[in-house]
Amino acid sequence: MSSIGAITREVLRRFPHRNLQYAFCYGSGAFQQTGSDMSSNVLDFVLVVNSPEQFHKENIAANGSDYSFLKHFGGKSVATIQGDGVYYNTLVPYQQRTIKYGVVSTKAFNDDLIGKCKNVMCSFAVPTKTLGDPFLSASSPLSLEPCRPLI
Repeated sequence: MSSIGAITREVLRRFPHRNLQYAFCYGSGAFQQTGSDMSSNVLDFVLVVNSPEQFHKENIAANGSDYSFLKHFGGKSVATIQGDGVYYNTLVPYQQRTIKYGVVSTKAFNDDLIGKCKNVMCSFAVPTKTLGDPFLSASSPLSLEPCRPLI
């Protein structure tokens, strides 16, 4: 069985890297939990990209089977539907594993990190594992405090 680090590196190689800025994985597929076989759990990723439209265009060309019927409308349409949020491709078969990955813009991700909490970071009450060196805007101070609810 490969280590989780080796598996995540393999998975990341399948994505277009031109504007991929940061990636992390989370959940029971990334962290061993008591009594759980990690190899049967979905491996969850978030990919932070400068241009969701360009990423989706390139990723549809490389990994079109990951997408729903929206792939037929192109990367621009997928990015439009994504808006300022996260677009997830779920239940993607990869070797003997299943992966799920969300795509979010660098701006939206940085906004979350400084406390606006509308997209990604509020969803995580679980540990995350950074993949590679994070590249975040120097103007975005990393807040380690839990996100406050928007209610």
